[in-house]
Amino acid sequence: GLSIPLGDDTTLSATSSRSGGAAYQTVQAERPAVERGDLGWRVARETGDIDRDDLALSYKSAYGLFGGEAERSATETDLRASAQGAVTLLGSHLFASNTIDDAFAVVDTDGLAGVTVRQENRDLGRTNGNGLLFVDHLRAYEDNHLSIDPGDVPLDVDLDSDQLHLTPGDRSGVRAHFAVHHQRSATLYLVDTAHHPLPVGASATLMGSGEQALLGYDGAAFFQQLAAHDQVRVQAPGHAGCTVTFDYHAEPGRIPDIGPLTCQ
Repeated sequence: GLSIPLGDDTTLSATSSRSGGAAYQTVQAERPAVERGDLGWRVARETGDIDRDDLALSYKSAYGLFGGEAERSATETDLRASAQGAVTLLGSHLFASNTIDDAFAVVDTDGLAGVTVRQENRDLGRTNGNGLLFVDHLRAYEDNHLSIDPGDVPLDVDLDSDQLHLTPGDRSGVRAHFAVHHQRSATLYLVDTAHHPLPVGASATLMGSGEQALLGYDGAAFFQQLAAHDQVRVQAPGHAGCTVTFDYHAEPGRIPDIGPLTCQ
């Protein structure tokens, strides 16, 4: 036999064999599907006592390895289909994946859907409607780096961290939990009784939580710890202090603007 690599992932091979007085020669070119998203193929020609032609295609998805094959000889044609993978039940969630030979993990983003997950900076996919993604290949007893894309996280959500390092045991599963916190944030626009923006640099304080902010242009002040009903006290050098009361209404996926609010 002789095998010659062509590029990084394609192989050309030729073999000749004899058994029981029968001789066979085979020429084959093959590219296997190794990583997710790979399309593999194999083309082979066998000659001898029986001549055969073989064509096979395979695709490796996030849910398993799927393939089809056609084999033709002088007397018949055979068609085959195959599927190879694993089904895992964790809690009340069922996951289909590629064959699990080592450790695995479930990424949990506390219900945030559509968040890109990466392993060693390679995209694995996005979390489902429950904020989960199954990772079928971790290295046991080694450091595994998983991360999520902060750009996929809504503006009203705060992350503890966008990276995790996991060291699972052999053939065991771990939960990769990216904790998120929904903020009650808003930008307030504060004006005086004449409807002029309050001065830049004035100090605004939430009466409920004590959170403080400095006013920017147009009387803007950003707060992260708002209550459903809140009150702000504003102090500025050379100006009398004033107070404004307002209600907060969350707008999922964005940070709302509230105002103009008249400070009296």
